[in-house]
Amino acid sequence: DGQSYEFLVSMKLKKNEVATSVTSLKFALDNRSFYAVGTAFILPKEEEPTKGRILILQFLPSKQILRTVANVDTPGTVYCMESFQGKLLAGINSQVQLYSWEKGTEEDIKAQNFIKDAKMSSASKLLPLCSHRGHIVALYLA
Repeated sequence: DGQSYEFLVSMKLKKNEVATSVTSLKFALDNRSFYAVGTAFILPKEEEPTKGRILILQFLPSKQILRTVANVDTPGTVYCMESFQGKLLAGINSQVQLYSWEKGTEEDIKAQNFIKDAKMSSASKLLPLCSHRGHIVALYLA
């Protein structure tokens, strides 16, 4: 809550998964607001995480719920994310990855909104567009 700073909603991640980055954004051709959460799976036998995820979340204030509308697996820790020209730019281990957004049809979105306690919508997708490799670690995007 912006006034009292109390938690409105929270979500559970998978076993050994921790949130490592978060940003708010709007995608091109989609007027909805989203939150992107980057994660890493911390395993005792790995020096550096080799697996993570990007979760695209939408907060529905009228219902006070946080809904996962898309997610994508990543080949490591999602250290940082930025909105970039209507797309999502992510620093994942030693690469910078650009994702585009494929919005579901209005019928798919309306149908998903009617499903009670919907946790995942398959109507929209986060698609890898291009990447740049060769960094030591991509920790910050400006």
